[in-house]
Amino acid sequence: MKKVVLFLFLSGLFLANTLAQEAVVPGGGYHQNNGLAISWTLGELAIETLISGDKILTQGFQQPGLLIVSVKDPGDSGPEIIAYPNPTSGQLYVRTTIDPFHYLSHQIYDSTGRLVGSGQIKSSLHEISFHAHEPGLYFVKIFRDNQPVKTFKILKNP
Repeated sequence: MKKVVLFLFLSGLFLANTLAQEAVVPGGGYHQNNGLAISWTLGELAIETLISGDKILTQGFQQPGLLIVSVKDPGDSGPEIIAYPNPTSGQLYVRTTIDPFHYLSHQIYDSTGRLVGSGQIKSSLHEISFHAHEPGLYFVKIFRDNQPVKTFKILKNP
């Protein structure tokens, strides 16, 4: 009986070792410090992403962390506000389904948080000029009755 248990134990160790993932790459490493760990590989050739409908499969040994960004919250049935083009080189357009418009306003902040512009939104398609602003990252906050409704991160190109 002891021989059978020993045989099964050793077979299990052998199978577990052969089923582990391995990658043959020219470089890589693993570092751990204060509860944080990082592992990386260089020159991994067999990475592929397959997309079918709403399903995404990425194959490879070093998988990056996935970041899912939703442009529109499917549960949000409220008024729609969009800003385009982003990035912009001159004019930014804000389109909204909010009516009446006289309750809407916008404020523009630079990347340091300094207020660099503001105004009232007067129609369903409102133009905001970025011609006077330097190239960089800006935040456009849309307000309704002086309450923030939405914030856009806008990149101003030269």
